[in-house]
Amino acid sequence: MNLSDTQIKNGWGIVRLGDVALIKGGKRLSKGEFVTDIKTSHPYIRVTDMADGSLNVSGVKYITDEQHEKIKKYIITDKDIYVSNAGTIGMVGKIPNFLSGANLTENALKVTEIDNSKTIQDYLLYFLMSRYGQEQIKASTGGSSQPKFALNKLQNLLISLPPLLIQEKV
Repeated sequence: MNLSDTQIKNGWGIVRLGDVALIKGGKRLSKGEFVTDIKTSHPYIRVTDMADGSLNVSGVKYITDEQHEKIKKYIITDKDIYVSNAGTIGMVGKIPNFLSGANLTENALKVTEIDNSKTIQDYLLYFLMSRYGQEQIKASTGGSSQPKFALNKLQNLLISLPPLLIQEKV
């Protein structure tokens, strides 16, 4: 389902999340590599750090410059939204400004490059945290021993998209 730009700007619509943002995954550290409590320039955001809406920053771990070099394409910024997609499914939130640029675990996806002409980050965050957004996430989760929510499932999540002025009020 894809609405024209005019339909999205002038009225309510239902779109796939992938129509208004890119969905990308995080990255696992290489075998034998581990996170550390020693503060470096490279925080590594894990699902255990995630709390609905934001992060619990008290236990954030770090990686070395060498580890970061290997996975530097898998960062998350304060303009993105994370969604946990393995183990604990559906934790949704934003990264605080001071952690913008942190590396993201392979057990999370990020909603990035949000099309601001169609939607705003805070509205998408609210929607993904809502009962309707969470029900879609849970219904799309697969796996038996380790639940998993695939990247393409998040891309295809249906989003109710009101005009931007209403999104700002929400």
